Amino acid sequence: MLGMITYRFDPEMSKEEINELSVVNRLAVRGMTALLMQTMLHPVPGSPKTSIYQHFPRTQQVPFLTTTMGQRMILPHKLVFDKLLNASRLTPSYHPFFPDLNSFIDSEFSYQLIDTGATAQNIDKVGVFIHDLNRIPGSSSYCHGYYSATALRERIITNDVTDLDNEGIIERSQQLLDDSSDNPDILSCLHFLVDLFAEWTLPESNIPITLLNQIINSVSQLSDMFQKTHHCQWMVDGLLRILINHPLEDSIVHSKLLFTLCKAVSLLQADKAGEKLMPFIEDALNSDFLVLQQSALNGSFYLLESQLGCFEGNLVAVLADFVINRLEYDTTMPVNYLASVWAIAVTIREKFPEECENCEGFTIMLMQFGMKCLSEPSTPFMLYQFVVRGFQRLVLSFSLPSSEFEILNHLSTNQLERDDPQKCLSAFGLLMTCMYCGREGSRVINLERDQDTTDQMLAGAMDKMRKILDCVGHCCDTQAKPLAAVICYLVTDFFPKEQMINTFVSEFLSPRQQNRHLISLVLYDLFQGMISSGNFSQICEWVLLVLRNFVQLKPLGFSTWSTSVLLLCSSKNRNLSRFLPYIVSRVNHVESDLFVLICKDFVDNLSKR
Repeated sequence: MLGMITYRFDPEMSKEEINELSVVNRLAVRGMTALLMQTMLHPVPGSPKTSIYQHFPRTQQVPFLTTTMGQRMILPHKLVFDKLLNASRLTPSYHPFFPDLNSFIDSEFSYQLIDTGATAQNIDKVGVFIHDLNRIPGSSSYCHGYYSATALRERIITNDVTDLDNEGIIERSQQLLDDSSDNPDILSCLHFLVDLFAEWTLPESNIPITLLNQIINSVSQLSDMFQKTHHCQWMVDGLLRILINHPLEDSIVHSKLLFTLCKAVSLLQADKAGEKLMPFIEDALNSDFLVLQQSALNGSFYLLESQLGCFEGNLVAVLADFVINRLEYDTTMPVNYLASVWAIAVTIREKFPEECENCEGFTIMLMQFGMKCLSEPSTPFMLYQFVVRGFQRLVLSFSLPSSEFEILNHLSTNQLERDDPQKCLSAFGLLMTCMYCGREGSRVINLERDQDTTDQMLAGAMDKMRKILDCVGHCCDTQAKPLAAVICYLVTDFFPKEQMINTFVSEFLSPRQQNRHLISLVLYDLFQGMISSGNFSQICEWVLLVLRNFVQLKPLGFSTWSTSVLLLCSSKNRNLSRFLPYIVSRVNHVESDLFVLICKDFVDNLSKR
């Protein structure tokens, strides 16, 4: 490819020759860029045919996740997260959010798990809470924003590199050609391309607009590989000159230039260049061209992450006005565009609360959009998930006023009534976040409160638990299994176990409960937890008290099955307890010999007590 490049365009060339050379140069640049981008792929452990781009999110861990309640919240959230991925594969209509390559998401998750050395204590770092709010999890194609400004800045080697003249560029290309058999290193290839682009983008070069467009495309992608401050400095100086002098009518080129310049300014933390860039950002946000708006939003993420103090206040004010005017529920708008606007709104609400207070109507508009997306049945699942993740971020960072938090708490509880398994599980994750971060969580960590306040908090948590049990009772297995699996964690973290036995036994016996086999597993975990705490005598007395209700059930097969489940849940015999999954799977049917064995074990335990 290096041999195909024409380094200078002779003014005496005809228009046809220039066009032909431009096509050749574009193809060569595109090919070299694609080859260099391939070097950023990482193999997936256990799947040698699959490679992924490593993702360095700009979203930082919130302090709450390091607290006691934050650590307790991580594992149940991980369970819901995994079940959500599994449920999505059962519905091909949600392909845009979870690709048909079913193993890819698990591969991405397992790769990050190994890469970060995650354990049960820091599993939140591998995708549950740290994904960027506008990024599609599991997307196999490379897109802007894979590398945060912090990650790129840490990788850049801060040493000076001398610019090469025209002869130096040609000598560099010849050296790379001579060393092709020895696999020239990536850094040398990047040096050559940057110097070549610098030569082509000089004002006197007069390259065709199509070649300029390809150069900007390549720089936008290769900037995630730059390792020298010289590269970023050329991006700021050279591309800013092009942006200022290029016709405003060419919105495509302006959009790509704007995003690339925002990234370069954030990496160098160049305040003066940022001030020159601000008018172009404002014009892009006020434009009717969505691609230009999207480019300004994606670039603003880098600027907000770098927190350039010189013009940060002006940028936040401009973005806040844009959110107020453009953040509205409209199913005709592209989901990725709405997700970017929503992510900007959440970022401003979290990191710049004072500016939000000064901007009248910002929080109201944010809440109205989010509530509309969660309430409308026609909301695409991808947008629904983006909104849920944004609300989770605001709840975890305690960025919402108490009134908005209570509205969100109530809304997430009502979303459990949805028939859509994916949306129900997403809403359940939001509900758990509200419980662990809200008044229920503060009651658990034994803050000093009066008895009346504590009772009110417990009553509120019980209302949410009843909603969850109602959802388990009438929904499908795809929806009910993850809810039942997480109930045990909620009971342990929020309720006295002794007070919850009656609740779950009543739910087990309720004629409205269609998933008794799932409730039985919750009962087993609840009973075994109390037995391990030394409360076996209390369990036996309680079983004797309610045994009559189980024996009197009809028909006889259901009575035998229910009694077997109750006695097995309260058994201390680990070998016999292993029959519980088998019995639970055979509703209304238990072999007589097995039933007698279970009853005999319970009687023996009573005598030993």
